[in-house]
Amino acid sequence: MIAETASGNLPIHNLLKGFAYDEIPLDVLELLVECNNTMVQVTNNQGNLPVHIICGRYGSPSLPIVQYIVTKFPACTKVRNSLGHTPLNVAISNQYQDTVDFLLGQDQDIAVEMPTGGISAFHRACYNGSLETIRKIHALRPSLIETANARNVLPLAMAILGEQDLSTICFLLKEHSTALVKKDNDGFLPLHHACSVEDPDVDTIKLIFRCFPHAIHTQTNDGKLPIDRKSTR
Repeated sequence: MIAETASGNLPIHNLLKGFAYDEIPLDVLELLVECNNTMVQVTNNQGNLPVHIICGRYGSPSLPIVQYIVTKFPACTKVRNSLGHTPLNVAISNQYQDTVDFLLGQDQDIAVEMPTGGISAFHRACYNGSLETIRKIHALRPSLIETANARNVLPLAMAILGEQDLSTICFLLKEHSTALVKKDNDGFLPLHHACSVEDPDVDTIKLIFRCFPHAIHTQTNDGKLPIDRKSTR
């Protein structure tokens, strides 16, 4: 039996977290796994496998470590933690492009999956991933750009909420222009979201307004106009 900490971490979890600012020694990881090869399959109290930990570490993950863990436990790419994130989602959020590309190559199905109650890789990429990742997943399944999440929020709105740059907004708008007229469950149009983020981007607001001027007169479920949403969140 291998001792866990109060957070459910095994030595392998702590190793991957502990070397946040330096290269993780692969030989030490191999030694731990040789002692108990099921370590790579164990989740902590947050539902994180070791691969989630390495994909979410500060700085830049060590791709050889990710590759080693996936080799030992190929099914890890499909496992979602307690927040509904796969290792791919975690890597996308941190914009670790080499790791994202590797995981996409290992399991393209998980990249285009729309999980019930979970978070799709495409929505995660639109929220805070790179435009390169958005383009790659879009190429795998173009229809994802028209698919809303559980709150009826479309990828364009996710990008606006994530305060993505104008090039990302332009790409999503070009590929799915009708998203501008689609409300989410709270009655928000993309323009409402653009006006309500912490640091509203003037160019994004202007672009949305030019493409759909009527949005400025559209109310949310609680009767608010886009101008009413500015700086209220």
